[in-house]
Amino acid sequence: MYISPNILIANRRRLVRRAFRIPFLMYGMLSVSFGLVMYLFGVLLVVPRYLLGLNALLLPINEWIVWYSGVPIMAGFGLALGDLLFLLSFKRRHNRVRADDVACRELTVALTAYNDEESIGSAV
Repeated sequence: MYISPNILIANRRRLVRRAFRIPFLMYGMLSVSFGLVMYLFGVLLVVPRYLLGLNALLLPINEWIVWYSGVPIMAGFGLALGDLLFLLSFKRRHNRVRADDVACRELTVALTAYNDEESIGSAV
């Protein structure tokens, strides 16, 4: 079966556009939030360690939680910075405002229709 190169290029562009729509900034901030919650949980684990006298049992768990809470924080910062520095220019749409010369200058109509393509026809 023959597939033309134009179809392959169009499919590739569609896949690239879909990949650029992934909200890496949102996932980055969620990851940073998860890391901060993990860190605070590790810090608050000190209270039962000392109050219940479980220092020998809970100390390795406490150290592990606090130490590895930096992994989601750094991953989140990496995702967010990557999205802001490298992908933001691709994600922003550069829609130009089209202004045609009007033959009859006696009537001007202005419609606010941001993301409202379906209702423009009935409004006109």
